[in-house]
Amino acid sequence: IKSSVLSGYRKHAPSNSSMALLRSFFKTLIFATAAIIAIGVLAGGAASIIGAEAISLLFGPNVACYAYLLIPMIACSLFTGFYLFLSDLLLSIREFKGNCLSGVLSLLAALPLALILVDKYNMNGVSFTGTAAYAIASVVALVFLGIKVGKGTKS
Repeated sequence: IKSSVLSGYRKHAPSNSSMALLRSFFKTLIFATAAIIAIGVLAGGAASIIGAEAISLLFGPNVACYAYLLIPMIACSLFTGFYLFLSDLLLSIREFKGNCLSGVLSLLAALPLALILVDKYNMNGVSFTGTAAYAIASVVALVFLGIKVGKGTKS
């Protein structure tokens, strides 16, 4: 009786190689996320220190007054990059429904947010809208990623 119970467990328990693959997957996910955050911190710090001077040098002094747009734009770019990374992960594990749904929900959130945030924050409203929409898409993508990876460890 004991051996039949254990053999049934072994059929459903993840193997050592699949657990090693799962650990490697999460290490890569954490490393890429940390790299995106580090790039954001560096870019935000550089923009806050030399943003106006760099814009003035590149585009002329008349454009330097728009340097306040840099930090929200960098935040939006970071969330865009993070979501695209998650989207690629979803596609690589063949989670097409989650990838599509995260994009659709992002769009549905962006439509009303754009009306509200652009009206309230003018040019920064566009960056705030993109940041919020991609944050929503990233959360949805992470949920689907967790579900799919969790199912993979049980099969």
